[in-house]
Amino acid sequence: MKKAPALLFLLLLLCSPAPATELKSPNGPLVVPFGLTDSGGLRYDVGYRGKPVITQSRLGLELKEFPNLMENFRVTRVDFREHDETWKPVYGERSGVRDRYREMVVDLAGTDLQTTHLRMTFRAYDQGVAFCYTIPHQPSMTEVVITREKSEFGFVADHLAWAVYSAQGNYSAVPLSKIQSGCERPLTMRMSDNMFAAVAEARLVDYARMKLGPRMEPPLGLVSELSGPVSATLPLTTPWRVIMLADSPGELLENNDMILNLNDPCAIDDSS
Repeated sequence: MKKAPALLFLLLLLCSPAPATELKSPNGPLVVPFGLTDSGGLRYDVGYRGKPVITQSRLGLELKEFPNLMENFRVTRVDFREHDETWKPVYGERSGVRDRYREMVVDLAGTDLQTTHLRMTFRAYDQGVAFCYTIPHQPSMTEVVITREKSEFGFVADHLAWAVYSAQGNYSAVPLSKIQSGCERPLTMRMSDNMFAAVAEARLVDYARMKLGPRMEPPLGLVSELSGPVSATLPLTTPWRVIMLADSPGELLENNDMILNLNDPCAIDDSS
């Protein structure tokens, strides 16, 4: 019975309608398969130490006055790279912060008559996964209004979560199935006695902040909710959507350098 979660994750990947492109974290505990559905929709999964964490989760953006960036895509290029450096923060609890990850950049093009282009970037740290969207400048599209972002986080069970609906509100422990619209991030949850996760956001600049709401279709999960529409001149890269994983809530805090690494560097040349 102990092998069931790993077997389930393998079966989900094998049953995926399109071959998945896979990204692994530097030391290998995290794996992120990305692929397309039969309709050309974007989907990803996350596995941690051989167990499924995120499954059958779709990605996409709804646009005003343009076709939605959700389906009818084909993959045109996939690039991988590795990064490992240590940088010095202006202040904080550590004198140096290590930024070590593997990255996968997926270029996509629409299959319809009005071809649109989209780029997905995934980063796999040993402590978690992050992804963002990039809408490049293209002849048919120079400005956009994003009315909705549909980043899904599909989980394999009704995990216990600590939900709050205002910045200074009181947290309440509820199962994922009881999460309501407008849940704040980061949202921490317990998947088992030795696995905890947090869904968060990083590099929030010139973009509507993300909250979380219930995903209405199985499997059980969450979907991103923007606080308002986003108007932008292309190219546009969204903030990072982050899933942190650890053995304990304390370890999640110890790994919060991941959020610092995903934020932009300090813009002040001389911070003395």
